[in-house]
Amino acid sequence: MINSSKIGKLTWIDLESPTKEELHQVMTTYSIDPVTTHELLEPTLKARVEDFGDYLYLVLHFPSIRDEKMLSDQEIDFILGDDFLITSHYQAIASLEELRKRFESKALSGQELNPDEQLKPSGNTSADYGYAADIFLEIVEKMYGIVEKQIEEVEDDLEDIEEQIFQEKEREMVFALSYTGRDILNIRQALDPHQDTLKSLLSSIEKFSSHTQKLKLTSLENTYYRLRKKTSQLWQSLVELRETNNSLLTTKQNEVMKIFTILAFVTFPLSLVSSIFGMNTEYMPIQGSHLDLGFMVIPDFWLVVGLMFIATLLMFVFFKKKRWI
Repeated sequence: MINSSKIGKLTWIDLESPTKEELHQVMTTYSIDPVTTHELLEPTLKARVEDFGDYLYLVLHFPSIRDEKMLSDQEIDFILGDDFLITSHYQAIASLEELRKRFESKALSGQELNPDEQLKPSGNTSADYGYAADIFLEIVEKMYGIVEKQIEEVEDDLEDIEEQIFQEKEREMVFALSYTGRDILNIRQALDPHQDTLKSLLSSIEKFSSHTQKLKLTSLENTYYRLRKKTSQLWQSLVELRETNNSLLTTKQNEVMKIFTILAFVTFPLSLVSSIFGMNTEYMPIQGSHLDLGFMVIPDFWLVVGLMFIATLLMFVFFKKKRWI
């Protein structure tokens, strides 16, 4: 799908899941290299930036939270020319759509871009990207703002997990920590390649001819490093919470195993006594006898039960003395 708007000399063409015919139409109009055209047909695995002289080609990936807290990458391809900007993506991106509608509303109302964003040729390059760079920088700034909100959501998830861990919900938090760890990892994988891309842009900063653009590009780099630092801090918090949760879970499991072990030791002598007196032999101690206390007679059955009770009591006293319970 092709969406095209124009303000003054700048034309913004936004391509969403473009077909070969649509790409051929746009690329022919703006004399885009066939190599670049081929790149736009399918998603690109890595971020990149290439200077073709007449235009600048960039690929950036941004993490995006989907249903069920699943994070996936959103790729946006940019082509910046003297008087045009081409954006291409393979799925709907709400923030990009919002910016495009704002641009269209300006175009329909006959407005010009901000006077501070006027093209100021440097005279040192084959192309000055002026207005196209303004829109590009605004898009990246908007996407970084969304990434920051996603990081804040993950941070809230970690705070909730921390609270749940100390409410004896360690088992449930094993899955929650795994899902959150996956989200943080996906954010890191999407943002890490931006470092080389921003460095490449800064190395050819003369392409961004206005002082405002240079300041905004530098600001974007600072924003990127801030996001990266926040992501690293989240990962460290995740590791600490995972270790704490595992320790608590292991301690609880050890307590359960200790109880079962104690029960096994307690029931072993009881089973032994009952097995002995359950033997079908000609002679069996106590069997058939009784204990006469004068005021009452205790049958052999209760003598055996009493013996088992005394053995159990002695076992508990022993465990208590050893501080095992």
